[in-house]
Amino acid sequence: MEAGANEYFDSVVKSLASITLKGCIIEKTEICKDRVFVMVTYDVKKCKRRCKVCCKKISKKRRKFIK
Repeated sequence: MEAGANEYFDSVVKSLASITLKGCIIEKTEICKDRVFVMVTYDVKKCKRRCKVCCKKISKKRRKFIK
């Protein structure tokens, strides 16, 4: 059961991260030694709405899976 919970948690985190990055705009990129730094901006209100919708969909799928 714990493995299923971990997989579920990972999928939720990945989905929400993906949604957050969808609406972002790259403002600045810098390369320093072997690293790349990227500054992005995004609309927080749109991101919250998208994340809520995603969470509801994931929750419905999870309920079907548990039954």
